[in-house]
Amino acid sequence: GAYHVWVLPILGMGRSTNGVNYLGVFPIMGTVYDFMGMDEWTFTLFPLYSKFRMDDTVTESWLWPVYSRTHGPREDRFRVWPFYGRSSVADGKVQREFVLWPFWSQVHYNYRVSKGDGYVLFPLYGHVKLTDQETWWVLPPLFRHTVGARQSLSYYPWPFVQIAHGDNEKLWVWPFYGHKQYSGDKSQFILWPFYADAMRPAGASTWHRWRVFPFLYSTRVTEPAQTGAPP
Repeated sequence: GAYHVWVLPILGMGRSTNGVNYLGVFPIMGTVYDFMGMDEWTFTLFPLYSKFRMDDTVTESWLWPVYSRTHGPREDRFRVWPFYGRSSVADGKVQREFVLWPFWSQVHYNYRVSKGDGYVLFPLYGHVKLTDQETWWVLPPLFRHTVGARQSLSYYPWPFVQIAHGDNEKLWVWPFYGHKQYSGDKSQFILWPFYADAMRPAGASTWHRWRVFPFLYSTRVTEPAQTGAPP
């Protein structure tokens, strides 16, 4: 059966779930299995060389994080950081590139219901135009304005003033006052963190929580009435 012995961060040894015996002496050399979400990790004088696998996706790095190459059934990435990088994920539906990160980055979306392009010239300006929405940034991420078919969003500047209208409603003038309503959840604050309350549906029940920090805390859960139950 599989077993693992770790003396972090130096030694890893054992037998993988596939019956492979392994040994790794970090950062000198070795291969370890089932470690920190990775199915397999091989390294030599890390960060000189590293190769790890998650399912059918393999990433190989030299002088991490400078050079990196990823192959997989749903993603393809190449990076010589910070000079140039590109990636294609979700079967090519999202394609990204950067040049002299973080100063220039661009993206192309090719989803069935939403297509378009965008770019960011950091820290000055950014713009994204899709089928169903358009976004502008000034000094990103501080100032943003998004107009969409079902949702609008504005930061003036983030995170202090946030305004949203549409499927989700939000008004924040932090830390003085704020309220929001997302998918049935309602919450608000006054002079954060001193007063805050929230209401959320949980199945057939509803819970309401409020606080006056650091003095009072209250949580109330309301259950639906039982049909035909005695009073």
